[in-house]
Amino acid sequence: MTIDQIKERIEEIRSLVGDPEAAHSKEDDLYRDFIRYVALGSGGISIVVKARLVLTVIDIKFPRWHA
Repeated sequence: MTIDQIKERIEEIRSLVGDPEAAHSKEDDLYRDFIRYVALGSGGISIVVKARLVLTVIDIKFPRWHA
């Protein structure tokens, strides 16, 4: 999972703020995929930078809920 891939997924979430359910689902997918990526030991030395980038999705304002 590259920084560019993470940024693309964050932008996808940002584009979905008008559909909170879809945005929240994509947010959950990003978290799950990133945790899997880290758990597999794929993070390398830049893992802290990548983790901080993933967490910026928290700042995107939309209602978070699950149906």
